[in-house]
Amino acid sequence: MLATLAGMMCVMMLSCNFGAKEKPTIAVSIPPQQYLLEQIVGSQFQVVSLLGEDDNPENYDISSNIMTPIERSEAYFTIGGIGFEDAITDKVRLSRPNVEIYNTAEGVACTAGSPNHREAPEQKWMSVRNAKQIAANMLVAVVELDRKHEQYYIKRFRRLERSLDSLQAFIRTQVDLSGVPAFAAWHPSLTCFAHEYHVKQVALQPGFGAVPPEILEKRIAEAHTSGAKVMFYSSTTDGNYARLALDKVNLPVVRINTMARDWPAQMRAIASAFTIKKAETPTNP
Repeated sequence: MLATLAGMMCVMMLSCNFGAKEKPTIAVSIPPQQYLLEQIVGSQFQVVSLLGEDDNPENYDISSNIMTPIERSEAYFTIGGIGFEDAITDKVRLSRPNVEIYNTAEGVACTAGSPNHREAPEQKWMSVRNAKQIAANMLVAVVELDRKHEQYYIKRFRRLERSLDSLQAFIRTQVDLSGVPAFAAWHPSLTCFAHEYHVKQVALQPGFGAVPPEILEKRIAEAHTSGAKVMFYSSTTDGNYARLALDKVNLPVVRINTMARDWPAQMRAIASAFTIKKAETPTNP
């Protein structure tokens, strides 16, 4: 009797699972994109990020596993400026031509001049102004994928817009009240932030590879003469070599993660660091 009941329950459970419809998936390149897109799509799509919070977006080796989420997705949202994306999009077009590919950073720029003048790839998402444009591009793409729920997506997008407006106001207030004209960073991952809020970023490692001692000393001196009061250290783009230089900078060090899924928290932490006191204990990287 018990065996019969157990068998019937198994059949019922299998029938329910078989009838359940899985949510469609959209793949994105990085966790900050995932955050923005989830605010728009809500319960209608599952969003997966190809890179994790601990991955380096500028030095990432493509593995076969990275293609798996895209193969199960209806679309792939790129961010631009990340080397592995070109190789991935080429593979997707060959193996999954029916997967829609959208550039969510279309129309986004960090610097006033030509992008060829920058020293290293810009992390475009580290700017609220840019995030607004990225989110707007996402909305257009999502509505194209699912017009049935257009008003649902628009409503959620408007809510996201208001939260981004609030975040932008908070950052500007923190930076303006601090009166700090510059900040130091090991790697120029906050170029877009600096450009939006009109502060100078002094990158100790402006490009890639080891920095010669004489160049490092010159950069450190420039950071102090520019009026920098804090140095940002990224847990994803700054390696062990950067740690050796932190003591020489003689500035409070604030550890950030530009790849964090909780992107608003990182942006608030960066803004709050402008008011840090020299006497405060630096964050241990």
